Amino acid sequence: MEAIMNSETTTKPNEAVPTPNWRQWMRRLLVCNPFFLCSAALLLFGVDKLSGDPGFLDGDETRQLLFAFFALQIYELIVVGTAVALARRQIWYDSALLTVLDHGLALVPFMMMSQAVLTSWSLTTMLTLGGGVLAASRAAAVRTWNPRFNLPQKALALGGALLLLNLALPVAFRLVIKEDFERWTGPNLFLWLFLLPLLAASANLLPRPARYGGLGPERHWLPLFIFGLWLAASSVHVWCVGYVAHLPLQLHLLAPLACVCTWTMANRISDCLPEPSRQWRGAMLLLVFGAPLFALDHPEIFFPLAALNFAGFAILWHRAPKEFARSARSFTLSSVPLLVAGMPQSWLAAISPVLAGVDPIAASVVLFVLGASLHSMQWQAGTFGALAAASAAGGFYPHEPMHAATQAGLVFLFIHSLRWVGDGRADHSALRWGMTAAWIGNAWMWMHGAGWPQGVFTMSGAVLVALAALTTWWRWRLPVARSLMVGCAGVMLAGPGNWFLIYSRPGQLALAASLLLFAVGIALALTRHRWERCLHQDKPG
Repeated sequence: MEAIMNSETTTKPNEAVPTPNWRQWMRRLLVCNPFFLCSAALLLFGVDKLSGDPGFLDGDETRQLLFAFFALQIYELIVVGTAVALARRQIWYDSALLTVLDHGLALVPFMMMSQAVLTSWSLTTMLTLGGGVLAASRAAAVRTWNPRFNLPQKALALGGALLLLNLALPVAFRLVIKEDFERWTGPNLFLWLFLLPLLAASANLLPRPARYGGLGPERHWLPLFIFGLWLAASSVHVWCVGYVAHLPLQLHLLAPLACVCTWTMANRISDCLPEPSRQWRGAMLLLVFGAPLFALDHPEIFFPLAALNFAGFAILWHRAPKEFARSARSFTLSSVPLLVAGMPQSWLAAISPVLAGVDPIAASVVLFVLGASLHSMQWQAGTFGALAAASAAGGFYPHEPMHAATQAGLVFLFIHSLRWVGDGRADHSALRWGMTAAWIGNAWMWMHGAGWPQGVFTMSGAVLVALAALTTWWRWRLPVARSLMVGCAGVMLAGPGNWFLIYSRPGQLALAASLLLFAVGIALALTRHRWERCLHQDKPG
């Protein structure tokens, strides 16, 4: 009662909800302190403009390089010094913000070295080594004088590996090209396809958060976030070197890095959220699922990535907790169309000559529609899947597309009908019997005078439906409709029955008809009590 009274006193229907005014918005803006970020952005903009200005420092590239290098280094020293001073005064948010800003700018000076190394080799080498020493010294100073900042030793070690990459990149670039930019094509591919994804995967070596919350410098997500800044800066540096070598950045080169980053985020989502919900984990897997699409036009990259994704989703399906395994199962099944879409046509031709003219993209769309239809338990979804199966089967039999499409569509619809919900609100028996009549009738029409390939096609469909029904009954103990069993039997008899009708004598046909009528009589006798009861119920009282 007391809780109810409190809720009644705190939620008055006529009380107006206060809306934030401009003073509150200004207070929120000042709390976030965006001036530090704006200052860094303006610094980078100014250095970029002055470095390319022919009127600045008489257009001397060496003097402009020295100016840009020392301007960045002095600014970063100011940032670190201010961060340490604010931490000593226990101004934790601004101190953490400046420390993160310094780590974001740490690798920026090395990006300009790749262009300058072509003109002043010795000076660029000295500046590169000096920049590496200053970057390591700033990181050590932060760890010594601001120990609250959450940057463990493993993170510093991984940062050291990225720093070595940025130090070695200008030197390796100068040694490899030797005035021939085309020689950088191989190393550029190696960096994008192997080295950067390998460094991105090393983020999984970061220690898991021991606790959540805390002050600004103690946030649990800081190690992963700072590593992401280092990796992003290193990737931009690799792109800058490729730009100098006249190698444009192509989207398919980003696919391996995107796959590794998304898998890492799916694995380390708990670094950001203490207890990630199923929706959050599903969203991470959705990013993983879409990452290979960067290389859709390059099967040599797309297909291996899609195969690895399929294997990863399958492992999660079998090892993840139950509430998460359902999402993993959906992505596992959805990865099959991606595998087909990325399969080179030469592979399809090697599997079967019939598949030589199949468009992988169209086949993947058909598989996706079939999978989505099987995921639903409604007959309307099964209809869409049957249309997709019919369109695919019609392409395999261009001379007899209607018969093949009808058989494939009805086979899929019968398999889908095993999952139709029988809750009493909808009776699907009439629909199933109609499907049975169409399935048997089409099979007998197609088999009349047809060869063994058509017989194999129709009988394979009937066997597939029978196996699906048997599996459903054995695993889930679901009842199997009689119409389905009748349909399987009728289709399997289509080939032998047509052969018997064509090659048998009239006397043999009469004997067969006699046995058939006798079987019908037995069936009527066994079900007499049912249809007599129905007839009595239909009589007027």
